[in-house]
Amino acid sequence: MYGNGTGTDFGGNHTDEYYGSDNCTAYPASPSSVFNNLTGCYDEPAGVAIVKNYWALGLVVFPILTLFGNMLVIISVCRERALQSVTNYFIVSLALADLLVALVVMPFAVYVLVSDDDATQKP
Repeated sequence: MYGNGTGTDFGGNHTDEYYGSDNCTAYPASPSSVFNNLTGCYDEPAGVAIVKNYWALGLVVFPILTLFGNMLVIISVCRERALQSVTNYFIVSLALADLLVALVVMPFAVYVLVSDDDATQKP
């Protein structure tokens, strides 16, 4: 317990005079919030702007279209008897490989492009 011993209320807001009169929250308001050990509150760093990557929504469309297109190829060859030939089976195998790329690789590639983590940035 800090200050006069009143602690926190049920919403996580500090209620005693140790934390000041601004009733700071014990939870971060945004991903750029920094914990202040002296006050026990999360502070917004000065001069830090939150960047919204709206272009990332466009990157989500590509894996979805890839899934849709490859599923159409696979379903059409499987259902239509006239399309069942050796050449089209080769195309189905390529569609299956591309489908796995759309499921396994593309979501992680979109994540790496969108995230602003220093570990994923190139030197």
